[in-house]
Amino acid sequence: MLATGSLIATLILQNAYAFPLLILIGGIVSSALESSPNESELRVRLFAKVNPNKAAYFIGVLLAFAALGALVNKTSPFSLPIRLFENFYRNGILIHGGGQVLVPLMYTEFVEVKRYLSSSEFLSGYALQQALPGPTFSFTSFLGGITLGNKGYGLGGQILGSVIAVIGVNSPGIILILFIVPFWDDLKKITRIKNSLSGINAVSVGFMATAFILLVQPFGGNWMAYGVMIATFLLLQFTKVKTPVVILIGVVLGLAF
Repeated sequence: MLATGSLIATLILQNAYAFPLLILIGGIVSSALESSPNESELRVRLFAKVNPNKAAYFIGVLLAFAALGALVNKTSPFSLPIRLFENFYRNGILIHGGGQVLVPLMYTEFVEVKRYLSSSEFLSGYALQQALPGPTFSFTSFLGGITLGNKGYGLGGQILGSVIAVIGVNSPGIILILFIVPFWDDLKKITRIKNSLSGINAVSVGFMATAFILLVQPFGGNWMAYGVMIATFLLLQFTKVKTPVVILIGVVLGLAF
């Protein structure tokens, strides 16, 4: 139900800020439904170990760059790079269940809402990333580079955009490691927190379904595109053909037709 609800909500709202809200709701719902009794003593011991400075760094970086992006004049050459860092840092905070969850978040924000790049550019970059080794996070460097390139920042801007994207999306994970690892064993003992993960996982599944629908939308009435998509699925699911080979076949078909 949570997965279906998150799918419907994200498709209707089409808003980047719907994603963190749905993750929060999913965690609260599963925690409330699956948890048993009071663990106040353990919570007190746990939060006594939390370093408030690290928590402040985690939230403070996001708020600082969000404020800078709002305050800096939109005509300033520094405005977009600052806002871009805030975009990727915020998306990096929301990762749960693997980097693929980033796809609907970034598509909604960068293509549908902010028009940083076109849907065809997004799809092309995503396909190329799937042909390369490494996590989906590497896709963010493509998005950052294309964004500043499209906005007239030139080759240097593309390089800067790629660097900003990689640093932005990876920073929350680095800070979280420093913040959570010291008391992770105690954290896992809190039933409400442990049970919240099932709801967050369910919402993430809904996001993946949203990603599929959003990425298929640009096909419109192009039946050849749907045929290629189905053939790709069958090749990857039932044969030993590797992803890079499938991507190259797609490139050849695109050039031929």
